[in-house]
Amino acid sequence: MYLHALRILLFLLLMFISSAFAADENPYSKSFSLTIAYQNEGEGSFLVTLKNISDKKLDLFLNAKELEGTFLVSDGKDKEASFLDKDYQNGQLIGPGFPRSVKLDPDVEIKWTVKLDELVYNSAGDRAVTKESIKGQTISLRLDRLDVVPVVGESSVRVKISSNAVKIP
Repeated sequence: MYLHALRILLFLLLMFISSAFAADENPYSKSFSLTIAYQNEGEGSFLVTLKNISDKKLDLFLNAKELEGTFLVSDGKDKEASFLDKDYQNGQLIGPGFPRSVKLDPDVEIKWTVKLDELVYNSAGDRAVTKESIKGQTISLRLDRLDVVPVVGESSVRVKISSNAVKIP
């Protein structure tokens, strides 16, 4: 009886360990390049580019018209903040919509231009993002909603992807 319980416990432990490692090994995480660039002209904006760097055509669930991601702010110390598009934030409050299906060929890009006046800090008060509020900060981006559909009829795979970091002048 004791030996049987020990075998079950060992089996469960191995299943837990293997699933933890499998969760980190996403076959699509290296299929994309996500870059941001800061444009200081006018009121300021970010140019965001998602590129398929694999050699395969990928079927995605993604909002190609509006950016659904979180900009992460670091001041080089311990203080961190984040901000996102106002429309995306409002969509999170009422529930996520249905992302569109997009086919992305190898070496093809999807681009978004996000103006600073369309962004708010992800904290109480919904403070607006301005040139002054991000001056001297280091900014990166995390896409929140990017799923790959491996084969028609199979479940989609969530892809976690972050961009390069940009120092704001």
